[in-house]
Amino acid sequence: MSHSVISICFCMVGDSMETVLGRYVKASRDPEAGDNGSSTDNVEADRLTVFTEKLKMLQSNVIGDDLERLSLRDLIHLEQQVHESLGHIRAKKDELILEQIDEFKQKMADTRRTTNANTSMLDRLVDFCSSGITGSQNIVESEPGYVVGVPRTDTLRAGWIATSDQSNDGPEYVPCAKRFRITEDLNESPASE
Repeated sequence: MSHSVISICFCMVGDSMETVLGRYVKASRDPEAGDNGSSTDNVEADRLTVFTEKLKMLQSNVIGDDLERLSLRDLIHLEQQVHESLGHIRAKKDELILEQIDEFKQKMADTRRTTNANTSMLDRLVDFCSSGITGSQNIVESEPGYVVGVPRTDTLRAGWIATSDQSNDGPEYVPCAKRFRITEDLNESPASE
């Protein structure tokens, strides 16, 4: 078993391999079909039989089942091929592992950015809500170009409640902080006073 057997294995593989194998299977199942066919079919069938046997020997050599037939030179060549194949396998494995690590790093960075943006947005929202209670204006910019909050006039409208004593000049407004105290007063029962 030498280098020529391996080169035969790779030379025989091609687009017409399926058609050759189909004719071989047909000829081996139906003995009369071989007699009716041309002599080239018989030659191809014989070539395929020899090729199949060589492939079986090569497979058993690569697996390590039948090493007694190999010479020292063949064993050294087989060892070199296995070593090169393992090198290719390890390189591909390392490449895939590095790709996965890069994907995980990217996902972690995206998650970290999202978490930071959410935390920042939550902090700004808390600041905005607390500024609405005290009556001060605070417009929050969440992302460049996006503003969360309402303009000062809307803040005043949202943060104030009209009282029942309204004059003809316009409604009288109560600040948001007083509104909470009014709500607390309404929640008290008359019996507790």
